[in-house]
Amino acid sequence: MFTIEDMNRSGFGIARDAGAIVFVDGAVDGDVCELEETGGGKNYKTARISSLLSASEYRCDPDCASFGECGGCALRHITYDHELEVKRRSVAQAFRRVGMSVDVGEVIHASDSESYRNKAVFHRDGTLGYYKKDSREGIYPAGGRCALIPPDFDAIREFADGYAHADAEVLELRRGDGGEICLAVRLSGDAPTFADELMREFPAVASVWEISGKAKYTLVLGAREIHITLGGVRFTVVPSAFFQVNTAGAELLVETVREFAAPGEREKCADLYCGCGTFALTLAAANPKARIVGIEMVGDAIDCAKRTAAWNGLENARFFTGDAAAFGDRLEGIGTAVVDPPRAGLSKALVRQLLELAPGKIVYVSCNPETLARDVAALGEGYSLARVRCVDMFPRTEHVETVVLMTRNG
Repeated sequence: MFTIEDMNRSGFGIARDAGAIVFVDGAVDGDVCELEETGGGKNYKTARISSLLSASEYRCDPDCASFGECGGCALRHITYDHELEVKRRSVAQAFRRVGMSVDVGEVIHASDSESYRNKAVFHRDGTLGYYKKDSREGIYPAGGRCALIPPDFDAIREFADGYAHADAEVLELRRGDGGEICLAVRLSGDAPTFADELMREFPAVASVWEISGKAKYTLVLGAREIHITLGGVRFTVVPSAFFQVNTAGAELLVETVREFAAPGEREKCADLYCGCGTFALTLAAANPKARIVGIEMVGDAIDCAKRTAAWNGLENARFFTGDAAAFGDRLEGIGTAVVDPPRAGLSKALVRQLLELAPGKIVYVSCNPETLARDVAALGEGYSLARVRCVDMFPRTEHVETVVLMTRNG
């Protein structure tokens, strides 16, 4: 008999057996259960519940029949309030692993934990849907309804999955202001015919793009772009460019970045890994006398940022395509750096460059607590951690967004 002492944000309960940590799939802290060992390594074991003797007060019945098989949601078996606590603890634990004790306050969140995603990507492997957990085999929730996305995404996926004249191998959907939808598809047949039939069936679809080669997007029918309003800025978005997938959650994220950055008049700020300019342009709008520089590797994203700046009349923001670590001359004299890297975190070259540029503040936005903690520790020779705030951008999944403010020592 085991008592589950803790759990991680990946949906595993944590117990101990003769000094070894046991990760128990689907267990919740407070569960009392019998376990069946499934594997492990030198200092840990993996297990599953063979008999649940007493259920945790935090446990709830999953409201999706595919939970446990689908690779999307990891925390649908616990209450949402407890999910926020699990995520808070996971961020604090990531910092403890690098020797830092950090006060992680309450995780803030948007009002809805369902139907919040403005983007969905489906792949075909048997069915057009998501991937099973730890697999590339296709799966979709029974009844054709995924609670994380808007209902019209389900209907469009069903249309594409059953399309008689060609197989949709990949389907990407993005929802903008007013419910307009941008759709991109990798198709085995005639894309213009598919686009025409789909847009007649679903008037909300504003554009259809075809995906070919290695993520090459070609407009087939409709508008070139959709728009998403965030932080008072109307953004231009195309399918090849990154944009936050939870619009309501992104509002909280933008507010946090603006609060932490708080640039002074005529201060020069840099938004590195800027994507479509989410933080750069909302900072520019809130601080019209500040000078904002955005840098991003993806050219289409920079094109979107420039078009958004022009549309909104934000002349105090400039954007450049390339590796942020190679733009030392453009970054000289910055007072604040905002960094929002991919899950792998900052490159060592960019860490060195930030230490050399020595901005007064660094605002770091991260979707991976482990690489965030690693990078904060690496920047510790020049900076102190001043504030931490977590935003739940991805309810019912294992992911959490964290924003930290670092201030220069001395």
